[in-house]
Amino acid sequence: MIKKAVTSVEQSIFLTWLTKSKEGSSKRAYNFSDSMLKTIFLSIISDKVLMDEYVTINPEVYNCIQSLFEIVNINEDLLENNGKNVKKVLKYDGLFGMEYFWSILIKCPNEIVQKLCRNFLINIHLKFGNNVSTEQRLKIWQSFINKCLDFLNSNVSIPLIISLVKGFFEK
Repeated sequence: MIKKAVTSVEQSIFLTWLTKSKEGSSKRAYNFSDSMLKTIFLSIISDKVLMDEYVTINPEVYNCIQSLFEIVNINEDLLENNGKNVKKVLKYDGLFGMEYFWSILIKCPNEIVQKLCRNFLINIHLKFGNNVSTEQRLKIWQSFINKCLDFLNSNVSIPLIISLVKGFFEK
């Protein structure tokens, strides 16, 4: 779908339509049902051929993927939207699609996408709802650090991972 767009304009129109909320609705309502959005999100992001191994993702495609992630996980009550465009994690272990953001970070050479993805990964590991206990937060932080150490030990994008860890500790 996304790769077969004839022009960047077509791609832009499709991505906007995919995540656009219906006008005139008092609550967030989209052009698709919650279950269809979840299926679309998981189908698009998990298809390595469609996603071209995450190598050719541009900022617009990335923003669409992140929006779908947020929509799906808010609908599943795994993320909370406080209305100020700040998402807080309510249940980290159940988040749909988290592993793909690590792949995007590592495989996509686009520096803008890397920065967006790095900021997303840092925020998703630091912003929690009130229901997340200190013990759970410590486990989430430990899993973040362990994931970064795994990448460092396998010599994958060392400067990128160091930048990720640095950003994590600075926030």
